[in-house]
Amino acid sequence: MAKTGPSRPRPLTLRSLTALARAYDKRVRQPRNLRVRTLGAMAKARPSRPRPLTLRFLTGLAHAH
Repeated sequence: MAKTGPSRPRPLTLRSLTALARAYDKRVRQPRNLRVRTLGAMAKARPSRPRPLTLRFLTGLAHAH
């Protein structure tokens, strides 16, 4: 008679590590569209209405220090 599966279940840690490795492998192999992701991030980072140039300049100086 042929066995259909392992006689005893694998430990939980081994199962979770295998699942993590498979998920990571799947994510690494997926082609990434960096341009779309970057544009989406830029759109979120911008304020809804543009600030005056002087205010942006002063805010930039304050953040630089």
